[in-house]
Order: sequence, then structure tokens, then C-alpha cells
Amino acid sequence: MFIAIQTQHRENYGAHDWDGKGECPQYWKYKGGETYIIPGLSVAEAMDAQAIIDVVAPLIEQSNEGWQEYILDWQLLDDSEEVPCEPWDTPWSLSKQANGTYVAFREIDNTTEYAYMRRDIAAEIESYLMVEAGGRENYLAKYKMTDGSYTDWQGNRIAEVA
Repeated sequence: MFIAIQTQHRENYGAHDWDGKGECPQYWKYKGGETYIIPGLSVAEAMDAQAIIDVVAPLIEQSNEGWQEYILDWQLLDDSEEVPCEPWDTPWSLSKQANGTYVAFREIDNTTEYAYMRRDIAAEIESYLMVEAGGRENYLAKYKMTDGSYTDWQGNRIAEVA
């Protein structure tokens, strides 16, 4: 079983010209959202899915004068069910580490009809340690090239990292 979490992003366009004095102007626009999945749940974990949501929500949700991300909905699904997201989206997979922290990971396939990166990039692989208020630590992005090599964001070849 797995949990699928859908979020909403909002951006406050009023904050762009705000000088930081007084009250921030409010002009919020909806900006899509993310899908997060928590795979590989045991039966016991699935029976207490709300407890997992209570732990990861503060790691996902964030709010300040200019930006918000909040959970719209979540579902507990059987492994045979599809992740509820649009075909062009790539969900973040959340993994609980031995020390209780969570790492988010995703691999964006750039070989589909929804590809948007250079054609010599087969996939973008991203990961980060989730921290309170939607924070990200130790963010890592690398690119799998169509020739099988890996590069960093500057195009420098790197060894394959798990």
C-alpha cells in the first residue's frame, strides 16, 4: 500500500513589490501543486495512515508572505493502483530514514512526449532531506544522459550515485 498526497501552490504577486513595511499586499494566484507518495506501507502503517500524514505535513507545508504550499487531499491506495497525478507530472517519493527523517526523491523521465529538457538528457534525478516548513537540505540534482553517463547541473561528468 502507499499514500498519495496532493498539494496546492499559491504565489502572492503582491509581495513582489512590497518594501517589507506595513502589511504585505495580498494578490494570491494558484500555481499548480505537487504529488508526494509514501510507498511500501505495512498493514499496520496503512491502518494508521493519519499518523504518517501528521508527521510529513509539517515537512511539506509552507507559508510566508510570498508563497504557500498546503495539502489538499491524501489517499491510501493499493500497490496495484496508479498514482493519482497528471501524465506530465512526476511525483516525489518520500522515504523514512533510520533516524526518523524523510528524504524526497524523484526521477523525471525526459524521453516521453512531455519532455522539456535538452534531448541529450534522458532523466533528471533529484533528492533532498525534508525539514520543517517545506525546507530542503542537501538538495542534489543530477542528469542521466542518453549515452548512459551522469552529469551535474553544470554539465560536469559525475559517477553514478545511488
